[in-house]
Order: sequence, then C-alpha cells, then structure tokens
Amino acid sequence: MTRSHEIAIPFRDRNQPILEAVDDLRLALDGEERNLAREILSDALLNEGDRTVGDLLGRLEAASPDERRAVLDRTRDQLGLPDVETVIVREKIEAGNRALRPGRDAEGKVIQMCPECGAVSSGPTGIPEPVADRKWWCASHKHLAGADDHLPPEDLDPVFDARTMSIRPNPAELERLRAEDERRAEEDRERNERRQAEAEAIKAARERYLEEADNLPDILGFHPRQVRHE
Repeated sequence: MTRSHEIAIPFRDRNQPILEAVDDLRLALDGEERNLAREILSDALLNEGDRTVGDLLGRLEAASPDERRAVLDRTRDQLGLPDVETVIVREKIEAGNRALRPGRDAEGKVIQMCPECGAVSSGPTGIPEPVADRKWWCASHKHLAGADDHLPPEDLDPVFDARTMSIRPNPAELERLRAEDERRAEEDRERNERRQAEAEAIKAARERYLEEADNLPDILGFHPRQVRHE
C-alpha cells in the first residue's frame, strides 16, 4: 500500500493516454488510493491540459515537494479526506499506541482519534493528550457517540499502584467485586431474617405452651408452669 504522503499513479508507460490509465485503475488500485489516482488523472486531463501519463509525471517531477504535497492535499480535500499532515500524525499515534503495553497506561488512558474525522484527542493547549474513554469523539462529532463511549473500557489489565504497593483492579474486576459484596450482603440479610423468624417462632411456641400450661392440673402438688421454670 502506498504511504499517505505519496501520489500513486500506475501506468504501462509514460506515453499511455490518461484516459487509458483511468480505465486501468479498476484493476491496479482499490479504495482510497484508486479514488485519489482517478481524481488526479482527471484533473490533469480536464484542467491542466495533460494528454499522457508522461505529461502529468513530468509536471509533478518538476514541482517542489511542497507543491506536490499541495496537489495531494487539494485532491484529498475534494474527496472529503483529511490532509496529509493529519494522516501522518494519525499514523504516528497509531504506531505509538501499538508500542504501548496492553491495558493502556497506568490510568487506563490512551491517545485516540475521532472515528468520524480523525481529530486527535488533545488538551486545552492543543497538544495530543491521552483519554480514558472507550471511544473518544471530538467536540464537533460528540453527538454521534454511543451511550457508553465516554466510559473506561471494561477489559483493562490490572495495574500496579506504586502509591499503595498493591494491584489496582480494572473496571471489570471492580464490578465483579462490587457484585460479590452485594451478593454477600444479600445473603447476610436473608440469614438475619431467617434467624429473626426462628426466634419469633420459638417465642410464639413458648407463649402457646405457657398458655396451655395454665389449663393443666397440678402434678404432685406443682403446677406445670412451676415445673417448667424449676
């Protein structure tokens, strides 16, 4: 794949007519590269007066690097694509993120790009800044965010907290621990309710026994209530 800051123009030879080169793009390139090449070839034919691929290549070769960059940026803009500088920054960030250990940084943050326009997450000064969002959206496209995109990922690896000299669990582990605490609290509540119910049942049984004992005859000169207590 051609790098984002290069112009890819496939051709058979420099004398090939531009119209034929446009037709060959269907097999030579695909996706974004094909669209860029078609736009550049069409502009060369319709607006620059070039007739062959050689005419276009000669003009590009005679141009300065900044002028070639301007041609590519103008073409990308016409196709609704970000300019070359933005793409290069994005590629560097993606390469840097791939080099990070799994689990992001110690705070679960990572530099991200807006899925809609490719803008880089940044702080007030405009410097790229890592964020903890599951999926970060720029201010212009925040309305496209999902309900949970602003939350931290659930699959972060646990990290070692040097301040407490202990492992700080990830959000998923914290949720598991919270659910475990709730389960134990519910079990304790049910256990206490059973014990209270048993105590009340025993108390009621004792009261029934004493009520029934009042109606029983004396045993060897003692009333059953006295026998019970003595």
